[in-house]
Amino acid sequence: MSAATDGGGYHPTPPPFPFSFHLLEVTVVSAQDLFANSRSMRTYAVAWIDPAHKLRTRLDTAGHTEPTWNFFFFFYTEKDVLKISIFFC
Repeated sequence: MSAATDGGGYHPTPPPFPFSFHLLEVTVVSAQDLFANSRSMRTYAVAWIDPAHKLRTRLDTAGHTEPTWNFFFFFYTEKDVLKISIFFC
């Protein structure tokens, strides 16, 4: 999993010409009403198109069941598929 920073997401290099691709921008704002499995939650969101290249937000340690990230991911893709999951630990 590529580590992202607080300033934004992963900015991959576009594929070489003449391949066609699409730039996909994903904004992860927040989550609501998460199940509280402990008193201290460290939540993050994960997004990927290719399972070998998953990107994740920074940890939210203050939002508990209402985390906020306001985080951007950028993907270059030829596919029309996106998967997003939210995990807490």
